[in-house]
Amino acid sequence: MATINGIGFSDATPQKYENFKSVIQPYLLIYDKILGKHRKYSNWMDNKFHYFDITSGNGRNPKTGDMGSPLLFIEEAIKYKNKFKLHLIEQNIENCESLINDICNTFKSPPNIECVIINGNSVDILPSFFIGKKKKRFGLVFADPNGVKLDKGITPFDLLRDMSDCGCYSHTDYLINCNSTQIKRNRGVKTVAGFEKYDKDLNGYMKDVGKKYWCLTEPRGNANWTMILATNWWELIKKMKSSGFYWNKSKKGQEILNKIN
Repeated sequence: MATINGIGFSDATPQKYENFKSVIQPYLLIYDKILGKHRKYSNWMDNKFHYFDITSGNGRNPKTGDMGSPLLFIEEAIKYKNKFKLHLIEQNIENCESLINDICNTFKSPPNIECVIINGNSVDILPSFFIGKKKKRFGLVFADPNGVKLDKGITPFDLLRDMSDCGCYSHTDYLINCNSTQIKRNRGVKTVAGFEKYDKDLNGYMKDVGKKYWCLTEPRGNANWTMILATNWWELIKKMKSSGFYWNKSKKGQEILNKIN
């Protein structure tokens, strides 16, 4: 996999963003109705939808210049009246500056969206959101370690589990771009000191994440990247089948797991 300024890309990258869009479009439509319904419960619910992109890059595919996850999310979110707060975490300062400029030039400060761009490593930054008592937050975390060294290359499952342990994020879902081949490789060196905790397959990691249900896509690319959506809401799992996401316990989901595990 090639990288530019810490942003990874390969022949599988365009399909990743197609999968991302296939989630975001129906997902925000669903949550637009939910947020509208629950506004009267503002004493326990934050009135904004919170989106966390924990490795946001500069917002573009470095090879093609096509929109990446932060820009694709904004492009869809501006269609709605609900308020969104975006927490975009990126460890390369040049990428942060490019992302700021791109958002301002492309979207002209849409009134329903607040963007906070944070320079740093998500492993250090994200736990700061777990501190203190907060209202419950409807939201989505996009975890994509593509090209970034996070927890020996594995999606930070431990970090997401810690987020689940914070009660205010029980209504926050996780969208994970997962390198299943890397998981296999790390399991293969379990006898090396420090790698003992990686002796799990994908099922093992997802049990640790702290969400009741999850679904996944067909793998793509040489590294068998798969997109995973984890939630506590069963109805969401059912609705995502039309977008190419299969419940892990369904026949198709089991076929995919047997292929990548």
